[in-house]
Amino acid sequence: MMYIDIGRIAESKGASRSVKGEVNLAALACPEFLPLKPAQVEATVTNVGCFLHVEGLVWVEYQTECVRCLSPLQLGMSLALNQDYLTEAQPELVAESENEFLPTMGEIIQLDPVVLETVVAAIPMKHLCREDCPGFCTRCGRNLKEENCGCAPDEGHPGLAALARLLPKKEV
Repeated sequence: MMYIDIGRIAESKGASRSVKGEVNLAALACPEFLPLKPAQVEATVTNVGCFLHVEGLVWVEYQTECVRCLSPLQLGMSLALNQDYLTEAQPELVAESENEFLPTMGEIIQLDPVVLETVVAAIPMKHLCREDCPGFCTRCGRNLKEENCGCAPDEGHPGLAALARLLPKKEV
């Protein structure tokens, strides 16, 4: 767990504190995202008067696989971290503001939930080993990245076969 002690800066507008630490990403582990080590976090919390602003960077290294050919991939991401917090002395601002504030826990800010949310939002829906990865042959199942199978190319989506019959036949 990564915590920031805000006791010294909570009462002084303009005061800030920088921290470095790690956040365990084990809760996010799945076949599409396997963290190789904890997320590395560098952040600065600043008292901007009405609230506390946390800004920083998160570095993540993870393992996944290509969605087309299932090759294993090791990737990394550098993500921006931004979150605003209200101290217990400022609860009325939550109802008045359009910003999403999180509460502090007394004189502590817990960064783990914000880091996890930032990482989840940044994970791509699909990973490719390269943009033009051919994947597997839909007929014989061979990995086309490793070898060409020689199967005839598909003639389009089978769901559109009825429409294809309406088109004039190509003359050879």
